[in-house]
Amino acid sequence: MLRNQFHDIIPGSSIHEVYADSGEEYRKTNQTLDTVRAGLFAQLSNAQQNTYTAFHFGSFPRRDLLLIPETQEGIFTALNRDGSRTPLESQRVDGGYLVDLSMDAASMQTLAFQQAAHPQAPAPSSFSYDPDSRTLQTPHYRIRWDENGRMISVYDLDFQREVLGKKGGGLELFEDKPMNYDAWDIDIYYTQKRESPVLESAPQVLEDGALQMVLGFTYRYHHSVISQKVTFYRDSRRIDFITDVDWQESHRLLKASFDLNIRTTKATYDIQYGHVERPNHWNTSWDYARFEVVGHKWADLSESNYGAALLSDCKYGYSAKDSTLTLSLLRSPKRPDPQADMGKHHFTYALLPHEGTVVQSDVIAQSVSLNLPLQYFEGASLHSGKALVHLGHPGVYLDAWKQAEDGDGFVLRIHECLGGSLKTVLTSDYPIRKYARCNLLEEPQEQPVSGDNIPVSLHPFEICSYRIWF
Repeated sequence: MLRNQFHDIIPGSSIHEVYADSGEEYRKTNQTLDTVRAGLFAQLSNAQQNTYTAFHFGSFPRRDLLLIPETQEGIFTALNRDGSRTPLESQRVDGGYLVDLSMDAASMQTLAFQQAAHPQAPAPSSFSYDPDSRTLQTPHYRIRWDENGRMISVYDLDFQREVLGKKGGGLELFEDKPMNYDAWDIDIYYTQKRESPVLESAPQVLEDGALQMVLGFTYRYHHSVISQKVTFYRDSRRIDFITDVDWQESHRLLKASFDLNIRTTKATYDIQYGHVERPNHWNTSWDYARFEVVGHKWADLSESNYGAALLSDCKYGYSAKDSTLTLSLLRSPKRPDPQADMGKHHFTYALLPHEGTVVQSDVIAQSVSLNLPLQYFEGASLHSGKALVHLGHPGVYLDAWKQAEDGDGFVLRIHECLGGSLKTVLTSDYPIRKYARCNLLEEPQEQPVSGDNIPVSLHPFEICSYRIWF
């Protein structure tokens, strides 16, 4: 897998044969992972009927929806560590149930399904959509689209302010013909030729319930079809754009663009083990050269008390100019691979308006939720309700939890993610015998200390590893 992370494979600048080989190697790697995963889950659970175990290996406590493919009518309950059961709210959708779960970081939770004797009436919807005015009311927003399927207003009901600027938000296409290096470069003059896809038909209500609502949009551009499931939640302020594209273009760049009602002189971008700030103006030649900026899971424009972030689960090229924030979705170069990017794509990006600056908000936690969705396996977990680690501070980010390479103990790797110094105490629901801080080679840098509380002191964006024995 690591070989296929080579810098010419990831961005699409290799010849076609490279992708035929890497695709086959990825397929075999996924088969191996599925086998390992199945064996692991078999050890962690018993084969109790009508039970499912959700697992969350992310860094932050979360409340989220998990799709369980249960076809019968019934209800879900959470099995607690003391043997009691807690009723769980759910919404019936195509393919099963969306179950509303609250989970600690690095934990598992067993759910029990009980079949109902009689069909149950669904809970009333939390949403209201008027197709004539193309207006949607959610618990958090009032949203309007124009006749071309472009968002023209997102009014934040929680904070009583408009999120979007005059240009609104939607999909945009640009002619993409760099002067040199077709598959490598994006030249700044691409912005001179902008187009929009055509909305094929009126938006369709695909789901409408107590927990979430989904509107379906289908756009066409030349030979390509873009389908989006725009998803709104009752208990989350995130707006997800779940996108499927049949891409058949030549020298075109597809972007998601949002003109935001935010006044600021800088944008913030997620990178590995932290984030960086870049100007959103072109006052100098250096600023001008940074018209496209890398970001891993999010980019953000914020004032001192309010902002908006653009999240992604697999796209990494952002641009921030004045109040407009964009994300590059697809290109179609013809050298060195004439078939580059052609075919079907699936990805999700999200708009997240928030209170405060990016580090005062839940942008980082929501970006992790988008990239690490809740998953499940069948059966009851032997460790339901237990967390491997309690981080004790919202600025501590869990990067890795693994068995030590020599088989002696486990290695926990964390970093400070908000840009400030902190002190906290790491604990676990499993008894810790001893621990020692270690380096990246997993070599202890101090004598192991007995005890089950691990005091931690971190500087801004500091990476820290511990070797732990249970």
